[in-house]
Amino acid sequence: MLIVKPETPEVRCKQPAVAPIPQPPRADQWVEWLPPVAGAQQGTARLSETAARWIIETLAVAGKLRGLRAVEHDCLDAAEEAGLIRQ
Repeated sequence: MLIVKPETPEVRCKQPAVAPIPQPPRADQWVEWLPPVAGAQQGTARLSETAARWIIETLAVAGKLRGLRAVEHDCLDAAEEAGLIRQ
């Protein structure tokens, strides 16, 4: 008597890796100090361009990761609906 084991279905839903989150600026690179202008007694501190760029790049990477994760979950949900896998 020949016993045949059912093959496990192969479901490939893994998405490609994205670029890693960039290194944050050093502590002294977060704030730019603008000296007082004529007629003002105090200067101004503002977010540096380096820090602003880092925030934008980090949010872009996070957004891309969220999108890829959603595609991966949709793929797994479709495979589950088709009966190929179960949780």
